Amino acid sequence: MKKIIAICMAMVMLCMPLTASAAASDDLYESNDTRATAYAYSNIPTMTDTVTYRGTLYQLGYKTARLSSKDDVDWYKVTMSKGVAAYADIHNLALDSDVQMDIYLGNNEIPLFSTKDYKDGIFDGKTEKYCNFTPETTGTYYLKIYSTGKSQTSNYFFYIGPKNKQKFSFNIPMKGMEINPIRYASNTTDLSREYFPESAEFQSFSLSDDITGSGTVTILKKVQVNGKTYTSTGTSTAISGMSGVKAVGVYVLSGQVKSSSGNNGLVVWAPRATGTFTCTMEPYPGNSVD
Repeated sequence: MKKIIAICMAMVMLCMPLTASAAASDDLYESNDTRATAYAYSNIPTMTDTVTYRGTLYQLGYKTARLSSKDDVDWYKVTMSKGVAAYADIHNLALDSDVQMDIYLGNNEIPLFSTKDYKDGIFDGKTEKYCNFTPETTGTYYLKIYSTGKSQTSNYFFYIGPKNKQKFSFNIPMKGMEINPIRYASNTTDLSREYFPESAEFQSFSLSDDITGSGTVTILKKVQVNGKTYTSTGTSTAISGMSGVKAVGVYVLSGQVKSSSGNNGLVVWAPRATGTFTCTMEPYPGNSVD
């Protein structure tokens, strides 16, 4: 009988909701509640370095963590260089939360920047809060994330580091089209919203030879974007002349089968655009308050 009661009690415990302390287990960088125990920002994994679909930009280059309660404080430390333009950002905030961030140099008690005091509360009720600054000295800087009232249960996303010329990659499926050896065929993919930062410029740009169905093909390719046309060199996947081109735009891709094997050359081209780009770190589109 005692064994049956014990088993029943164990099953009840398994079915009970998590307590606040148990639910906080994804607050991975504790204990970092003080400046002395600040977690090294460079040791935290980046959420993603690659744009793969619309909205990836929301996580691009950012880290993520969570405040386990309204009284929790998260400290992070990072080395920054004198005179190098910097950017700090916290977003994915609930509209009704009071989550804030402060930036400190070394052991200074007065922050260089605080979202709660900035421009008479311009960030109040915002889902993203940020700061542009230029360090006046090389050294260790501290990012403090905390709540002045109501916190939130979901993770926040954050960044602190150099602002300009940050390098990322992309691997984006583009709209397919039926192509053949006789003439070029075209289709349009809109990458004008929430794929890339407004400042993004390509370093490289390629289009794959992927097709649906059997066999393989080599393809002559053209890309038209922002009023200009760029082409592949022969059947290369790389598109010439795309370095420095603004990434945000509407893309018209054109393809023609140059050679084929295992099919009759009438195929559906399903290209992926891949490559690298640089950008400045900036608020998510539509979130700027400046």
